[in-house]
This record gives sequence, C-alpha cells and structure tokens, in this order.
Amino acid sequence: MSKLTKYFRDEDGALFCSKCGAEERQCDHIPTLTKAQEKICEHKEFNANVNVIRLEDSGRFQAEVTIECKCGTKFQFLGLPLGLNLSGASMGVDSLEARLSIAPVGEVPHPLKGVLSFTVTKSN
Repeated sequence: MSKLTKYFRDEDGALFCSKCGAEERQCDHIPTLTKAQEKICEHKEFNANVNVIRLEDSGRFQAEVTIECKCGTKFQFLGLPLGLNLSGASMGVDSLEARLSIAPVGEVPHPLKGVLSFTVTKSN
C-alpha cells in the first residue's frame, strides 16, 4: 500500500481504496493514475534515444538524448542550462532532452589537453 496514492491491489491486480475498501471504479478516494504510476517499478531497464543532428549553416553536430524507463516513465536531465549551446551541453525547456555538442575526434582540441585538474560536484 502506498501512503501517497492510498490504494492497494489484490492478488488478481484489482485496485482497491485503502480508506473505504471499495473497488477503483466505485471510490472517489483513489486518484486517477497514469499507466506508469500504476506500476511499481524500480527503474532498472531503460530505453535511450540519441538523435544526431548536423547543423548545416555552422558545420557543427549535436546529439539529442532522451531516456525512458521500460515502464514508460520519462527521465529528466539535471544540472544542464536550458536552451542551445553549440559549444557545450544544454537541455530542452521540459528537461527531458539533453542537447550535447559533439565533433569528430581530432577536429577540436581534447578538453583535457593542458588541464591539470577537474571538479567533481556532490549532489544531495
């Protein structure tokens, strides 16, 4: 039983209200759930989609990345600025698509060339 949604399922998969015990269609306590929310998923299997774009006017390339769990839950990207960055990384306004600038090996200097250190940022 989930504290947030206040429902439980029997052995046949039928949805029941934890407050009144009524079936899903006969109770106003049970919120309308999406198919992804109804499933209890630990998010262990994913589908990732990468779309490579060649920007004709600049000759540059971008990789547009989206990730979705097999249960249908979409994943959002964290820590990237919103918008478009032709020399780095950004994300769409909905945070569901990462936009990564890419280039064939050897066409731009390697980012670690001449760098003596790099930073690791801890998150909560």
